[in-house]
Amino acid sequence: MLQKEETLAESIANRAERIPEHTALIYNGDKTTFMQLNERADSLAAAFLKMGIGAKDRIAVILPTRPEFLYVWCAASKIGATVVGLNVRYRQEEIVYMVNNAKPSLLVCINEFGGTNYNDFLSSILTQLPSVRHFVFLGPTGFPGAVDFGKLIEEKADQRAIARIAAEVDPAGDNFIIYTSGTTGRPKGAVLTQKSIIAMMRPWTRNIGLNEKTRCSAVSPSIMLAAGPSLPFPPLQAEQRS
Repeated sequence: MLQKEETLAESIANRAERIPEHTALIYNGDKTTFMQLNERADSLAAAFLKMGIGAKDRIAVILPTRPEFLYVWCAASKIGATVVGLNVRYRQEEIVYMVNNAKPSLLVCINEFGGTNYNDFLSSILTQLPSVRHFVFLGPTGFPGAVDFGKLIEEKADQRAIARIAAEVDPAGDNFIIYTSGTTGRPKGAVLTQKSIIAMMRPWTRNIGLNEKTRCSAVSPSIMLAAGPSLPFPPLQAEQRS
């Protein structure tokens, strides 16, 4: 009988159980352990489920390299949702096109970055984003109907229930959508599955010899998960860059 392939959520949960106090992430000097990472992902997963977000839904993310990006990605992986990565440098017309192409149900966004106020940025194109039912901002905002990310991360999660849901997630299911630059036409969404991400990570971590004592500088959000499920995740050190 073939053993079920490991999902990203199971990989993180396994490390939370095996090396709970090991540092998973360092951001601006603040450390997050694997236990904290897993608990925050569970809290977000529970909050997403209460919002009606589940398997097959898509969650758009407009965030720079921050821990919240990783928390959202891990939470989405636990419930079988797909993250749509949107660059903080995209213009309004690019956001409109990609959101309408991917049709996410939820959008998680930073309040301000690089001189752009995303309350105003999104308010002016809100009617052009019909698929988005929920907006989450990193902090209080005047955006209509928006939810504060800080409140979601404090959601009390039934970890056993979340574990049961995570165990039903298909490793071959969609997990992340990355858009091409569109230099020769419209940007195209490249779909990555949990299985393909893990398959990419395992030889990468093995060939360069990563282990739990290694620290990786995460210069882009996607690298924050690239430490690889095949080994104990090394701590990832991220610095905010404008």
